Amino acid sequence: MFLPIALLLFGAIVSGNQSMATESRAVDLSLDSRIFESNSLPIDELEMPSIGNGQLATGVYTDTVYMNGLYNGELGESHRARIPSQINIRMSVGANQTVTDQRFILDTEKGMFIERAVVDGAIVEQRTFAHRLITSLLVTQIAVDFSQSVSDSLTLSLSDNPGPVSEDITFTPLQNYTQGLAGKEQTGQTKVVEDSQYQNGLSNVTVIYSEVPEKVTLTRDRPTITFVMSIASTYAEASSTYSYAYNLTQSNDGHLELVRTHVDQWKKIWDSGNILMEGPNLELAKVVCGSMYYLLSSLPHEPVDANRRRFSGLSPGSLANGAFLKDYQGHSFWDTETWMFPSVLMLWPYVAKDLLLYRMSNIHAARDRAVGTGYQGARFPWESGFTGVEVTPDCCPETRDNQQHITGDISFATRQYWAATGDTKWLNGENYSFPLEINGCNFIREMAQFWASRAEYNSATDQYEIKGVMPPDEDHPYVDNSVYTNVIASYSIFFAKHAECQCGSSMTGDVPETWLDIARKIKIPFDVERNYHPEFDGYQPGETIKQADVVLLGFPLMYVTDPVVRQNDLDIYENVTRVDGPAMTWSMHAIGHLESGDEARGAAMLNRSFQPYLIEPFKVWNEAQNHKGAFNFITGMGGFLQSILFGYAGLRLTVEKLTANPILPPGITNFTLQGMDYLGCSFNINIQTSTVDINWIS
Repeated sequence: MFLPIALLLFGAIVSGNQSMATESRAVDLSLDSRIFESNSLPIDELEMPSIGNGQLATGVYTDTVYMNGLYNGELGESHRARIPSQINIRMSVGANQTVTDQRFILDTEKGMFIERAVVDGAIVEQRTFAHRLITSLLVTQIAVDFSQSVSDSLTLSLSDNPGPVSEDITFTPLQNYTQGLAGKEQTGQTKVVEDSQYQNGLSNVTVIYSEVPEKVTLTRDRPTITFVMSIASTYAEASSTYSYAYNLTQSNDGHLELVRTHVDQWKKIWDSGNILMEGPNLELAKVVCGSMYYLLSSLPHEPVDANRRRFSGLSPGSLANGAFLKDYQGHSFWDTETWMFPSVLMLWPYVAKDLLLYRMSNIHAARDRAVGTGYQGARFPWESGFTGVEVTPDCCPETRDNQQHITGDISFATRQYWAATGDTKWLNGENYSFPLEINGCNFIREMAQFWASRAEYNSATDQYEIKGVMPPDEDHPYVDNSVYTNVIASYSIFFAKHAECQCGSSMTGDVPETWLDIARKIKIPFDVERNYHPEFDGYQPGETIKQADVVLLGFPLMYVTDPVVRQNDLDIYENVTRVDGPAMTWSMHAIGHLESGDEARGAAMLNRSFQPYLIEPFKVWNEAQNHKGAFNFITGMGGFLQSILFGYAGLRLTVEKLTANPILPPGITNFTLQGMDYLGCSFNINIQTSTVDINWIS
């Protein structure tokens, strides 16, 4: 007997026609910072957790899977292409069976969602995960522990709900798997290319999956059944993965092996970089774990295989979201480089490199955008998808045309990558995971060239100006001399000169003295009387702003060194920022107050940066308060993690050095940064009440 779909989505294991879930707000019951556990599920499926491995992702108990790099739609209509989920599987039991101790668990350490209950004394566990090692594989596994049961078998009813036919992909008719094993297969193509100039044909996808029976009986001898869904851009890869998983799970040991390799790969990731917290502030420790988990679920871990689809960037709503007109359609913004990249760089620099390679692989479109708008070098789009062409929807011409600071944001991320790694092979174009026609040296130079061509000389002031832009504060769509934009433009040029010294002949062309003159003389608005930075020419104190802008000069740009000016910038803009703005603003204010030694204000801003945006029990984030904006908002998580790494750990990374000035977060007695990486060395930093220990690993 099955429940209506609406109840199955939120009911988990059900008895007869009764759902075990309640209408009340679910809470997290676990005392382990890595585990989020509840005895009920959220009513809204947007609040459900996601599973992912950087190549595939899906919301738990939803009918949609998304694949890295698979987009459908032209230009501003480009969005992640929906693949119907074949692992949206639900269990139910008969009316005469007893269900107790029902739990729903997101285990961030193992990268797995678990539904667990006791049925007539047997412990039933359904595990759903995106395989971390075999990244074209999604898995749902049901296992029964009979050790406390008097019965030798248990029969479960199963249902699967792949949802409607995809509107984004034209699939061939469903057929039996052609390689002699049980299963179903389909091949398909997206319907519309993003831009025919940069995309050579439609994108292909193959789906091969296990059939789900209406009932399954598990026994003491065969206590486990595994359902797999293999998704890849080629039939060969999807078939190879499916056949491997299918054959492996024909034995009891094989079921365990499939889980073991997944868990081991997650362990490898956590061992390579982690933030560990102990103390009474369990809420904070959990939010840290959840933020890292959701960010990692959208990122590759191993270098991207040249034979597979390249990594196609991070999007604010994660890899698990991005439908047409939702969650920014899976596009990449400055969110990647400004809000998510810094924490990724300090903990997993090899993944940070993949984020830069995504931008580098789209250099053609960036060059054409610069030329098409009357400039030189490379101008990156505000919104980027598969090809790197501008894909901002037609609704938002101001952001599309005016948020030009994105090119400076990418350049600054490049500078920080160089500062953290000293990766000369990346600079010189060696050992890329897939072929590129531009190396790091010229990537840096072409972004600087854009800014040199963008600036206008004002002979009356002997300064260079950048007019007609939108700053990070999107409430002011067209201004002159955005202080943030001008600073990051000058940084781009100065860094190109620094890189020239490292690159030698690997850089095509030099960095002319005329560019450096622009960087030195670019206008930086400053109010001498009030001793602060106006956001742009003509900004009036007290004007409301949307989000962090000028405060970014203090961090991450580290431009403001005068503590009085830094504090004035913080105070003035904290008082005029919209209360409904995005979470990252308050993370930057937390960092600023901690830098000035005001721990009370720092802690208040820390709490403000996550508590209004966090949804229990699975630590999913909203972009804005009151259920508005994108789900699951990894941009906000990235900003929050910066407040931990650069606020409480006090990390500061420049091209000369890495420093730390740590303090304990509120309610934390033991704070460890595990697997920090700097210039090829790996080390741990442990912070306790009266000691700071640094232990070199390699």
